[in-house]
Amino acid sequence: MLELLKLQYITVEQNGIFDDITLVLRDDRNEELGEIDEYN
Repeated sequence: MLELLKLQYITVEQNGIFDDITLVLRDDRNEELGEIDEYN
């Protein structure tokens, strides 16, 4: 998840201190990510 956030494929939202944390896939990033093993 941190790599996806760093590459700006997702955004993280939280409305309040103890509210749920929501991960949102960005629509404007539609390039292929490649294999998952590529990032390990």
